[in-house]
Amino acid sequence: MPYIEFTRRKLKEITASLESVLTEKTFCIVGHGSYAREEACEDSDIDFQIIYSSKLPDDKDEVEEIQKIIINELQKHVSNLPSQEGAFNSVTCLNDMIINIGGEHDLNGKMTRRMLLLLESVCLYNSDCYEFINTAVIESYASLLIEDTHLTLLLLNDIIRLYRTICVDFNYKTIEGDKPWGIRKVKLVFSRKLLYFSGVASVAETVNLSAWEKRKKIAELFKLKPTDRIESIFGEQSKSVLTSYKKFMDIIIVAENRQELKEVTPDTSTHTQLYIELKKQGRVFTDDLIALFRNRYEEAHEIRRMILM
Repeated sequence: MPYIEFTRRKLKEITASLESVLTEKTFCIVGHGSYAREEACEDSDIDFQIIYSSKLPDDKDEVEEIQKIIINELQKHVSNLPSQEGAFNSVTCLNDMIINIGGEHDLNGKMTRRMLLLLESVCLYNSDCYEFINTAVIESYASLLIEDTHLTLLLLNDIIRLYRTICVDFNYKTIEGDKPWGIRKVKLVFSRKLLYFSGVASVAETVNLSAWEKRKKIAELFKLKPTDRIESIFGEQSKSVLTSYKKFMDIIIVAENRQELKEVTPDTSTHTQLYIELKKQGRVFTDDLIALFRNRYEEAHEIRRMILM
């Protein structure tokens, strides 16, 4: 698939470029979004965050200089960078990511960066640091005291919270803000829903495993991009879901289609043929995801009780 080849080529260029100008090993650079899903194209932006392995440096000028260097290198390869006001293009540290998980200071932006690190990320610089931070975050979610028959409820809760936050954010940015409605709507139905589903299924796969095995299983599955995660868990049964998703990607990767969808509004959506077709495909896609869930996880499975109650 051309978008996979494009993404991999670009990521090689980006990582080589960053490694040529950076020597500091106390942080890693993490990419998200279409680059992490291997779905990028020429006009894709690259969401990223800089994560220090312990605490942030005391010298703010040093951090700002590193940010400038990184942005300068990324601009050589990617036409669009994330908004300064968004959850990305940010600097954080491991300590801040894992303290107060689920508490009153665990704001949506912080939770989003933490969860996308686990569920949808690719290392752009310093893979050793990236692996260390990922492991530490997983361990923060998966207590060694958890019983074999139980699931990592804290992790499941944040996966659900992430999806709800994405949905609310869509409404805010497209209704009250000025972001394009149509293209974000179809991405919500396909990409965001698949991300959520793959996370829930990953947690479900850890039932009846020891605490150590739960950590290992979660780490193994989270290393995969969402489509590969689904295929790894559900095998041949995932064929219909992945075929539907590929059809969506084949449409969305075409620049003219993306532009047409960007111009779709709630008022024009009922007579825009491309949007109508994707909406129909989205219903089938959702039904197939539900069928996958029901077929693999019987009524007595712990994940059903956790999702419903």
